[in-house]
Amino acid sequence: DARVELIHGQILDMAPVGSAHIAMVNRLNRVLAPLVAAVGSVSPQNPIRLDDGVEPEPDIAVLRLREDDYEGALPRPEDVRRSRSRRSMITFTPRTPRNERSR
Repeated sequence: DARVELIHGQILDMAPVGSAHIAMVNRLNRVLAPLVAAVGSVSPQNPIRLDDGVEPEPDIAVLRLREDDYEGALPRPEDVRRSRSRRSMITFTPRTPRNERSR
């Protein structure tokens, strides 16, 4: 069973969610939540609605605080808190579309 996600009409391979992946997401959630509690909330593996209706599910996102905790609508890109320092940014390599993978 392949794990894939359809983004902008392309099928992208998803990383397998094994015990190491789950443990890392749990650790990040536990560490980040108290650090951002005054200015945001940690949203693990929840969708963020992009302008074109695509809803990727990042492993971790730090969202601005909202009174309804996003019950009324999914978070949008503008709800994702940005780092003020480039040194604290985490970058990820984009997933490779299946039709562009080298064989």
